[in-house]
Amino acid sequence: MAITVLASSTLATMAPNSLAQAGNAQAQTGEAKQQSPAEPPSETKESSDGSNKNNEKSGEQASEQSSKDKPQTTNAGPSSISRANKNPHQTLIKQLQASYRTEELVRLKADGKAFSALWRQERKGKAFGAVLIVPADGQTPNWPHSIDVLRQDLSLSGWSTLAIETALMPSPKVPARPTAAEPKAAKQTANTSPQGSDNTQENSADTTNTTEAPAARKNNIESSELNSQTLSDTSMLRIDSAFDYLHEQGQFNIVLIGYGNSAKRVLDFVRDNRDQPDRAVRALVLVQAQAHNGGPLAPEFRRFDSLSLPLLDVYFDLHELDRREAAARKNAAREQRFDAYEQLKLREPDYEIFANENQLSRRVKGFLNRKAKGVEIGRR
Repeated sequence: MAITVLASSTLATMAPNSLAQAGNAQAQTGEAKQQSPAEPPSETKESSDGSNKNNEKSGEQASEQSSKDKPQTTNAGPSSISRANKNPHQTLIKQLQASYRTEELVRLKADGKAFSALWRQERKGKAFGAVLIVPADGQTPNWPHSIDVLRQDLSLSGWSTLAIETALMPSPKVPARPTAAEPKAAKQTANTSPQGSDNTQENSADTTNTTEAPAARKNNIESSELNSQTLSDTSMLRIDSAFDYLHEQGQFNIVLIGYGNSAKRVLDFVRDNRDQPDRAVRALVLVQAQAHNGGPLAPEFRRFDSLSLPLLDVYFDLHELDRREAAARKNAAREQRFDAYEQLKLREPDYEIFANENQLSRRVKGFLNRKAKGVEIGRR
């Protein structure tokens, strides 16, 4: 009891100013007090000065600990920022090497540049031909649920498959970051100019922007079209190189599958090589067909006078535009006398794969077995 009375008397004799200082110090060091529970007042024996010193020490320790926990940052400029996936081609090669056997991963060359492809010999023991699969832009030779399922399922049914890597669109340049001095200089110029010249400068700036914006937009459109055309030409050369590889493997009954905007490329390849016996195509399959820029493909059908080649046009009913473009392609095929044209609406391939096949691979396999089977000759 004596100790309790002494402590209470000591608290009673504390000046109001000392209590206010102690409260301020305790508010500044809230983090330190959360880490260690406060002692009951009955056991407090130190004066107000002692409590202030302890609070200051605990605040310094808390600030030192928080500074140690914070990551060290530096004012790095844009040149020091490391961008991920600087070379997607090399990244793809490493992924394919880690996932597939050496005999499946092949390296081909077109226009002096190497590209990757996945070759899969037929596993049935009774060969019908070879299927050359051209993925859409941005897809890989092992694109899940579609390209990879096609190449594996068809190989189990007597069709050797070769899925090639399409060319990649060059990455756009990162725009230059404006310096901090430019806005200040513009502000100083506006402040020092006479009052009557403000509207004139604003009008001249608006005129400059309106005249330069259409020109810049036009240059961007022309650059995009040029890149798309270059990309399409490179992919055409890769298809040609893939034909040479298939011939080296003894495959001459060849079917072309164009996925997405590669549908235009396989159509162009067929049209440009109609008189070349070593580039003969037995059948065509177009999946979710588009032009190289993502537009409708019906105008490309009208570039053919006629076509007796078996053609399967598969589309996914994902949007109203899919139905409209599919109807336009069907009308164009009828007008241009495509004698063996078939159109098929399917559900978009997903993760549901049964016995190494899905609806897309099953229907493509049935079409090839009906329309494009070859006769095996001279196999050793």
